[in-house]
Amino acid sequence: MLLGWLLVVVLLLAAFVPLRAWATDRYYSDITAFSPDGRLRLEAKSPDNSAGPMRRAFASNFVYTLYQADTNAVIWKREQPKARSKGMPDEWTTEGSPIGAFVHNSGQVAIRTADDQVVMLDTQGRTLGSSPILGSFSPEERERWVSETTAGPMWDYYSAWAFIEATDDAGEPRAYFLVRTMWQRRFLIDARTGTLADSPRLQEQAVRAEAAWAMDMLQRSVKRPPSPSDWAGRSRLAAAVHIAGCQRLAGSIPLLRQMERGKGDWDQYRSGVHLALRRLGEVPRRGPVLELKRWLKAEYGRVPDHQNPLPSTVTFAQRVANAARVVEGITIERLNELVGGPDAQVYCHVLQRHALDYDLDIPGAPETLRVVVGENNTVTHVRRIVPAVWVKGYVREMGYDPGESD
Repeated sequence: MLLGWLLVVVLLLAAFVPLRAWATDRYYSDITAFSPDGRLRLEAKSPDNSAGPMRRAFASNFVYTLYQADTNAVIWKREQPKARSKGMPDEWTTEGSPIGAFVHNSGQVAIRTADDQVVMLDTQGRTLGSSPILGSFSPEERERWVSETTAGPMWDYYSAWAFIEATDDAGEPRAYFLVRTMWQRRFLIDARTGTLADSPRLQEQAVRAEAAWAMDMLQRSVKRPPSPSDWAGRSRLAAAVHIAGCQRLAGSIPLLRQMERGKGDWDQYRSGVHLALRRLGEVPRRGPVLELKRWLKAEYGRVPDHQNPLPSTVTFAQRVANAARVVEGITIERLNELVGGPDAQVYCHVLQRHALDYDLDIPGAPETLRVVVGENNTVTHVRRIVPAVWVKGYVREMGYDPGESD
């Protein structure tokens, strides 16, 4: 489940690196964003993208324009800030290029830059302040949740970014910008100052506002799902599904069921939907989206046979009944007959191998069956994990189990 969204992040949401020492180029696309009420439209465009998306890496020189959506009247324009060092002929940008933009109904704008800053603009497009998100992680969070890759630091899968309304500790209502991470850390930025704000009162309100945001996102998305090219919309929907499961939002169950029934483009969400349903105490009805694939000999080792996946009609109830018959030495074909395709792939630190996880929906006592299929297409390792890995922690989201589930 994680890998698909990591690809989205690599292509569109990778971190800004002023010194281009990374092995992976990053492409910062033009952005269009609307206010929730639809009255305002923000466009962020770079001349570096004039030849089309994904043509020139590290686009900069963005111009932000806020429009009245119905008339296209320009409300304000703002250029990506630049500076020139003394004696140097070229200017350089002092603010990261945008990878996200969010418009409040009032006309305020929050820009997510590629170095994971949130730049807050007032209703005239003037900069109020900039708040670091990645830079605010503790060393422990950075070690645990941030992957250092050639595409930059990666951590934002299932994160949510949105304006919310809350009252400060003095009881005064105001707008805040919320950033919620996959591991449910919440950053709040005061829209009046652009600076980070925090208190128990604000955190409580953030949890409620986050739930309301997720429900609204689910309701709108089942009526009009994000298009295949709308990577930002797809990321928001994945975050909403994740929040529904983590917060145990019972009202989301009918919406998740609608998503589960969907076919075609909806399949990419099914693993996340199944995870959310299980956290809500529900048993999924459609089978997992993943299929078993045999290993094939290749020039350099072995590769999965993507052209001929093993089809399966095993139900989740049948999987539970057959789980005890999954033992070391059976063939991948027999594994498929017994339990079908897995719910997830994970790297298991204990086994030092990539493994397949099967969730067992045992009433009141869910478990995970972890299986390794060797390159000879037979099962080499079998583990039963109690409780299921999704009950606590974020192994399923990370795709990596450091051993805490065992």
